[in-house]
Amino acid sequence: MSDQIPEQKVLSEEEQIASVLEHLPAETETEVEVPSRGLPYFGAEGPVKIRPLTFEDEKSLTTGGRNPNFNPANHLLSRCVVDLDVNKLVLIDKLYLLIKVREISYGKDYKVGVVCNQCTAENTLDLQLDQLAVKQVPEDFDFAGNTVYLPTIKKEAVISTLTVAQEKLVDVRQITANLWRFIKKIGDVDNPGIIAKIVEKLPIADMHVMVKALSLSDYGVQPHVMYKCDSCGTANKIGLPLDENFFSVS
Repeated sequence: MSDQIPEQKVLSEEEQIASVLEHLPAETETEVEVPSRGLPYFGAEGPVKIRPLTFEDEKSLTTGGRNPNFNPANHLLSRCVVDLDVNKLVLIDKLYLLIKVREISYGKDYKVGVVCNQCTAENTLDLQLDQLAVKQVPEDFDFAGNTVYLPTIKKEAVISTLTVAQEKLVDVRQITANLWRFIKKIGDVDNPGIIAKIVEKLPIADMHVMVKALSLSDYGVQPHVMYKCDSCGTANKIGLPLDENFFSVS
């Protein structure tokens, strides 16, 4: 019987790192079916590829926040959406992809504090991100020319679809000045100059119809959730509570 002790192999630095991180999940791309069905981007139905957040992505948010024009949501999507220009995203896909990036990065559970509308008690709402109601557009939806009925003036209007690149044109301060840019036809008029003058005279109800059509608010992630207050039992309907902590593991 030999008394010789077997010589232990000395691992290189790279091998030691690989050994410790052997169970680290791979940073894999994930394909998701978006509310637009991918029609505006691919000319046919198709999924959008996303990847999980990295530490570098989180760190870049802190750096970018020093710029007053910095948009953290668009910034994260520009890093995590694969092979697709984020500026071309329609808004229903933007929100959906933000939720999916959060889900594949931190998991489907999202806890957030909400206040009861009846008794003002604070409740902790546990959202399951993969269970949120999502409505896709019809298979034959026309993103370039969505026809809507304006009930007050009793005319139809043909509206294009708002993208991320155009968001600033329709904020509260600029919507009246810029709405004409998205109207291809109203009644029998298709002249942009005349359409701009018509928009100035439109009643607010018809303006709202067109703004709603621009953002496709009937589709995508449904914007409200229901919960029952733990304190008084009142059923509450609230806007989807995605606050500044949404892209934090806590």
